[in-house]
Amino acid sequence: MSENNKNVDFNDEKEPIDSIEQTVEDLKKKIAELSEEKELEAENNNEAADERMQKIQEIKDATVNTLKNSISDTVNLNGFQSQKADKIMHGWGIKNIKQIVDENHGEMQCACKDGMFDVNIIFMAIFLGYSIGSAPIVSYHYGAENHTELKSMFRKSLILLTVSGVILVVLSELVARPLVMIFTSYDPELLDMTASGFQLYALAFLPMGFNVWGSAFFTALNNGAVSACISFLRTLVFQIIVVLTLPILLDIDGIWLSIVAAELLSLAVTVSFLLVKRKRYQYA
Repeated sequence: MSENNKNVDFNDEKEPIDSIEQTVEDLKKKIAELSEEKELEAENNNEAADERMQKIQEIKDATVNTLKNSISDTVNLNGFQSQKADKIMHGWGIKNIKQIVDENHGEMQCACKDGMFDVNIIFMAIFLGYSIGSAPIVSYHYGAENHTELKSMFRKSLILLTVSGVILVVLSELVARPLVMIFTSYDPELLDMTASGFQLYALAFLPMGFNVWGSAFFTALNNGAVSACISFLRTLVFQIIVVLTLPILLDIDGIWLSIVAAELLSLAVTVSFLLVKRKRYQYA
């Protein structure tokens, strides 16, 4: 009888032991789940967490894949180093993509800031502002047949555009590096390349003013066809031609000088129209 009681007692004690072991296993699973959640949360809250936007576009026989990642700081474009703490486990994606693109004779472009575009807009606003502001005066004198005033306005505009163009070119050459540092100070190599390129690109500011003003001038004289011709050739036709040809002849400098060449070709067209139309509109 006592032996049976002992057996019963032993079995009764085994149940709480099993319950404790099950509780320990549950705690281990819970800890593992919490650990995974914490790691996921830390990765999502990382300052350099990627917010990816992907766009795939089919152009004839080529596929254009655009991928954008948000950044919390600066990006090292030379080597594509990851911003994450674990540099060994991260930062391989872009490198692998570049290797695949190179093996298939494709092209991959990476950029963080478009400093050249921003600086160009700042200087372009000067020419654009004067052209738009002077157009109503030209229209008024032309409509009122004030040919003396129209000639004076034409002459003053040429002088002003010449002086302002020279000033902008000289200023750009002197302050090119401080300007581009606003956008590319995070990468010394990119800074040197952009500063050198901007000094070449800045040469375009001299003929650019005449072209912008010339298009607006003929618009003010109610000749939209000539105005549209200047703008179309300047912003599309000439740029396509020089972008495709100059880099072959001058390598990377050809890219920077392509806008300069396009503006010079446009200047030839603008001057030609001004000479041909001068007797009709009597501005010179």
